[in-house]
Amino acid sequence: MGSEMCIRDRLTATQPNGVWSGPVWVNASGLFTPGAIGVFTVNYQIGTGSCATDDDVTVEVVNGANVNAGPDFSVCANDPVVPLVPNLQPGTWTGTGLTLNDEFDPVAAGPGIHILQYTYNDANGCVIVDDVIATVDPIPSITLASDTQFCVTPIAQQIFHTPTGGTWSGPNVDPITGAYIPNTVTPSNDPDTLYYTYTDANGCTNSDSLAVTETVPPFTASAGNDTSGGVFDPPFPLIGDGLGGDWTGQHVTPGYAFDPQVVGTFTLTYWSCCSLQGHSPCVVLGFFFSSRRRHTRSSTVSWARRCV
Repeated sequence: MGSEMCIRDRLTATQPNGVWSGPVWVNASGLFTPGAIGVFTVNYQIGTGSCATDDDVTVEVVNGANVNAGPDFSVCANDPVVPLVPNLQPGTWTGTGLTLNDEFDPVAAGPGIHILQYTYNDANGCVIVDDVIATVDPIPSITLASDTQFCVTPIAQQIFHTPTGGTWSGPNVDPITGAYIPNTVTPSNDPDTLYYTYTDANGCTNSDSLAVTETVPPFTASAGNDTSGGVFDPPFPLIGDGLGGDWTGQHVTPGYAFDPQVVGTFTLTYWSCCSLQGHSPCVVLGFFFSSRRRHTRSSTVSWARRCV
């Protein structure tokens, strides 16, 4: 008798528990894995001694259809669905993250390596299986400061963000550094929205945002009383209103002291804290008056304070 078979078909006999033999591609249990197409004779033997009997079967091995389920691919965990387009259709897909429309959904599958199996029945009745490996890379994790509030000031405020190397967008924010200048009061119900977008080495992108409200300072900064000093006097501390503000200007040393090394007129600026965040500015103008006495030179400085 004869039989037409596909690769990796199993031979069956009407009397079970016998032994198959023949080409090197058939094992004793009848699993036939031919390495070539063609016609082959396979023997089946059952029983022992005088009760032993055998029979031959002619097997024609046909070439199954050349099925290609498609190339392996990598996507990000937040990418849209990926159409799966094998070269021969219709067939059946199995695996994680598959939709009813023969698409792969990275969001449903989640990060990791997923094997998608495609099964196709050809015209000879052969069942051909091919796989596609879908790698889903995780999206990068972004951490931003919480929604925050600043007082109106021309001084840039740094917005915390990690990892660095992304891009900022939104009103009054530096796209690279994330430095934000709160120079305009925002309505309480319409804060500035700042967006941060980051792309990792896999090309996966994530973004997050925060709301920033800008308010009028609840108090007026105070730079302290007017004072005076000599050119070579020791540095004296700049205290202001004692609320931990910042001083800027010429001859202002770290730790906020003024070290008068030369005669001249200088402008010092004091920025006092507004609530828990932000700053309220107060500009301090300094006027130096120089005088000479013998071999020494001294000068007097007076500060006139104006808040803005």
